[in-house]
This record gives sequence, structure tokens and C-alpha cells, in this order.
Amino acid sequence: MIAHEAKYTDTMIDILEAQKKHQSGTDEQFHVLAEQLHHLTAKEEVDPNFLGTVAELKAYIETKDQSESIAEHVRLNELNIKRWIIELTLLAKGSQAVTIDFEQRKGREI
Repeated sequence: MIAHEAKYTDTMIDILEAQKKHQSGTDEQFHVLAEQLHHLTAKEEVDPNFLGTVAELKAYIETKDQSESIAEHVRLNELNIKRWIIELTLLAKGSQAVTIDFEQRKGREI
């Protein structure tokens, strides 16, 4: 199962890394993120420790149009993006370690 998760998470990590580096993104990147997240959650049983990460990424994708620009949206989520990259890497490796869960944070970083 880990190999399958990595198939989806690797693509998401690549996109998030590019967004972090360029401090911007494209509609196509967000479309691919949504698609990969959907495949991950529909085809795999995601470790419950990472369900907060999944919820946050979903919110990140769904709220991009509420910002003045994609660049602004990416910049506002810079710290989240850094953390998501780490958490997706852990998920791909099958780790059960994860940073403070979404429920514990009450979603306050989004």
C-alpha cells in the first residue's frame, strides 16, 4: 500500500515544492493536487494520523479562489505548505508519526 500512496503523494509533494519555491502556482497545479488527493483518499485507506493533513490540503485547494491571486494564496499558506511536504513524505514512507493533528489545532493554521 505504501507504494501506491507514494504514487499520489510524490506528485503532490512536487507541486507543493514548486509552489513554495516560486511563491506562486497555477490553476493546473491546483487541479492536479485535487485529483491526486481524490485518488489517494478514494483508493487508499489513509492512516488516521494523516486525516488532518488531508483535510487541510482539501481546504487549501478549495479556498484558492477566495484570495486575490494564486500567488497571495500560496504565500499565505507558506508555513502550511512546508509542513504538508513533510507530512506527505512521512505518509508515503508509511510512518505513523505526524505533527500536531488538525483536530488538536482546531484548524487554526488554515
